[in-house]
Amino acid sequence: MAGDEHDERRRNGEPVRAKDCIWLILLVLCGCGSGDGAADVSGEVTLDGQPLTDGVIHFMPVDGKSRTASTFVRDGHFQTRVPLGKQRVEISCVKAQPLRPGQAADSATGAEIVPAKYNTKSELHADVNNGANKLRFELSGK
Repeated sequence: MAGDEHDERRRNGEPVRAKDCIWLILLVLCGCGSGDGAADVSGEVTLDGQPLTDGVIHFMPVDGKSRTASTFVRDGHFQTRVPLGKQRVEISCVKAQPLRPGQAADSATGAEIVPAKYNTKSELHADVNNGANKLRFELSGK
């Protein structure tokens, strides 16, 4: 008989060692993140209370040390991965102007409908933290 001795074994018959348990605990505590220094960011953008139909949102790190991130805004919604930390946010939406008679399509122009305080002179900021980040930007064209 084996007595009071307790011998934990894996399915393959090898004994479970303390360092195996420590690695398992560390893996659980650290999570299964991608380790890329970024997090999922999703949210909504409205202009004068209406969803921004087609636009672009840019995230630029305030400290200038990490990469930028950009994605499209479709029907007022966006989703992307953004580096962790404080970000300056720029939102843009250009509405194409009708072509003049004889104007080539590659020379088409457009008008920015989002005020400069939300894009080229943006006052918008976001703090991106580990995990899922939900943001909402309510812009005013006035």
